[in-house]
Amino acid sequence: MLSYNGTVNPERIVPAVILFDLPTGVRGFLVIALIAAAFSSFNSSVNSAAAYFTRDLYQRFIHVSARTKELIGVSYLFICGMVLTAYFLAFYFRSITQIWGWIVMGLGGGLAIPAMLKFYWWRYNGGGFAIGTAVGILASIVEVRLFPHLLEWQQFFLVAGVSLVATIAGTLLTPPVEDGVSFHFYRTTRPFGVWGPFKKRLEPAVRLAMEREHRNDLISVPFTLGWQLSLFLLPMQLMIGNFRQFFVTLGVFLFCQRSVDRADKKQQPQTKRQTPDGQGDNRQMEFQLCDRSSHSDRNGKQRNHNQAARKGYVRR
Repeated sequence: MLSYNGTVNPERIVPAVILFDLPTGVRGFLVIALIAAAFSSFNSSVNSAAAYFTRDLYQRFIHVSARTKELIGVSYLFICGMVLTAYFLAFYFRSITQIWGWIVMGLGGGLAIPAMLKFYWWRYNGGGFAIGTAVGILASIVEVRLFPHLLEWQQFFLVAGVSLVATIAGTLLTPPVEDGVSFHFYRTTRPFGVWGPFKKRLEPAVRLAMEREHRNDLISVPFTLGWQLSLFLLPMQLMIGNFRQFFVTLGVFLFCQRSVDRADKKQQPQTKRQTPDGQGDNRQMEFQLCDRSSHSDRNGKQRNHNQAARKGYVRR
């Protein structure tokens, strides 16, 4: 487990524990479980990538009228090409840690910006997503070839910066999404970000409810991060027997859990409140206004259609 310089090689810890600390039967079951988990992740990743390429790229832009047999053959060829590419790329990596760091920080940085920007910018469209994703993947591959010794955080910011520039350029160079589609997306998901043209078109009550929701979400972010981090640390501290730190982490976990619960209750629908004179206060949660107003136009059109059908103006 020790390297030439006397430091511990983390990639040899699990094999050493399996080889020296586990009985024979348990050792075999654990090896089988690790292999099954590896192949499960491999199969799902390869098959999903082949499906994206075959359906979203090949059938949509290259050969629209392709038959099922042709699509299956294209997916087989794509899988073989992708696996061979990964095989040859493996010769450029020195360890599993380097591969994992590149996938998460390098390749992940190129894919994260196009995937997240749709929730923060009203002008974002499919062209920006496609161009930003393609450039991000290409930038991550070029980065690992030209700058293999960069630290993981440097890989992330370099590739993410290139992907961000490409995403913005691709968005501005391609036509915007239809106004009705974008506005419906904004009203339904209520995202946080630069949505000024659509936010101005909301009713005051809906806008107020949305701003309150965003404010509560921002307040909950540090408590959610603390809850997630302490959830990872608790079982590890318990296993190594560090009980003093375990109880400190447990206190942080419970505090963050309580804070997140309180922030979540503030966004729950409110019940009717009784006024001193005994009459109900009909004010309810503002979020219900969002749903009610988003369906008002459609319901009004349906009522008009039904009334016209009853009068014989339209055919049923």
